[in-house]
Amino acid sequence: MESSPQRRNHFLLLAAIGWMLAVFVTDLFTPLGISVWALYVPAILAVAPLGRPKGIVALAAACTALTIAGLFLSPPGEPLSWGVANRAMGLMTLWLTTWAAAAITRHSRQLGESVAALQKEVAAREQSEAQLREFTGQLEQRVTERTAELEEKQRRVEAIVQTAVEGIVTINERGLIDSFNQAAEKMFGYTAAEVIGHNVSVLMPSPDREKHDSYIANYLRTGQAKIIGIGREVVARRKDGTFFPMDLSVGEVRLGERRLFTALVRDISEHRQLEQAVANTAEQERARIARELHDGLGQQLGGLLFLMNGLYRDLQAAFAPQAETVGQLRDELSTAIKQARDLSHELYAVPPQPDGLMQALDNLAERVSNSHGIASEFASDTVLVHDPTAASHLYRIAQEAVHNALKHSRATRIWIELTQQADGLELRVRDNGVGFAPQENSCGLGLRTMEQRARLIGGRLRVQTRPGAGVEVICAVPKAMLEKASATEITKQT
Repeated sequence: MESSPQRRNHFLLLAAIGWMLAVFVTDLFTPLGISVWALYVPAILAVAPLGRPKGIVALAAACTALTIAGLFLSPPGEPLSWGVANRAMGLMTLWLTTWAAAAITRHSRQLGESVAALQKEVAAREQSEAQLREFTGQLEQRVTERTAELEEKQRRVEAIVQTAVEGIVTINERGLIDSFNQAAEKMFGYTAAEVIGHNVSVLMPSPDREKHDSYIANYLRTGQAKIIGIGREVVARRKDGTFFPMDLSVGEVRLGERRLFTALVRDISEHRQLEQAVANTAEQERARIARELHDGLGQQLGGLLFLMNGLYRDLQAAFAPQAETVGQLRDELSTAIKQARDLSHELYAVPPQPDGLMQALDNLAERVSNSHGIASEFASDTVLVHDPTAASHLYRIAQEAVHNALKHSRATRIWIELTQQADGLELRVRDNGVGFAPQENSCGLGLRTMEQRARLIGGRLRVQTRPGAGVEVICAVPKAMLEKASATEITKQT
């Protein structure tokens, strides 16, 4: 079925042909010289809207043929020359009109094609925009959902961090605090707002406070970790200036180009206090046994030796054969008394005076030289330790180190040194024995005991050794911990 534009085109074409034939018939009955040819122009103009330049030219050719035929078939009128000139002018007009109509048609067609292409492009663009809007809507929805999920995860993580029992502190590459959870706030006495953006060294005592930035710089430069990835016990500083033992574990997190260090911290004051109480009880029990050996058993054995000497003299005076046996018993009793006194002194070796540790270490070196025949020297600055508990632990560390040297190193010389440092004190015990490889003997009971005693007084124990170069045991105790221990002891006495 034809559409409305097609019916219109057919109507215009038929009308133009009918008009052309009507003009031709009129021309046949009109005398020569009358410009009937001018009536062909409307026929040309009538088919111009069809948009077919070839059709216009074909119709113009037909009109030309009819105009020429009319020249010969029209009734006589004007002279023939006038008729020829008239119709030549008419044909020129006809073809100018045809050219104009064809040109207009071509331009109209091109314009129509351009408009159609533009409309198509606009439609395609509108479709693309619609698709883009739809995609943008979906993307926005996905972003919104993803953002909500990330926010929910962040809230969960933040809730976990904030409600964690252990303190969690994160710092950046410059050592500045990035986050500080509630457990850390309770532990250190600072609020998060007070420390975020500040250097983490505010949570440390000297000398770590002054050296911490260099620790981070050294790790970033060399990649050699001393704490990162390794748990250790350290001393921390609260807002009020007091110190407490803390278990520290540090991990590293990389976020693109950034590095964050996450520290899990746990206050082990109660644990250390319990261990200290056990150690103090053990020291008190040693002191009790030492007093009983010295004041009880020692006095009884001394009285028995006095009687034995009297009996020996009486038997010698009577030339009794039992005198020799009694003399042997007297000598054995003297040896037993000396051993009891030495044992008593070992059990309670450190006098309670501030210089008691120096006296005890000097006596230890002298006993080693006398009883084992190994040259042993003690060297010391004037180091006063006001806390008897700290002094006792330091002495036991030295005693254990000397015992290990005598038992394992085959040393011929032992040095004991006690020195005062700017940031605390340092105890060193070294020998010239065979030493051992660093991986050997790392879990021995003696070493664990020394490390435990060092931790109880807030110190750090290091063992330096290599095969054939002897062993050096170093215990460094920060000044802050000695002052704290001293203040605690004074408080107890008060």
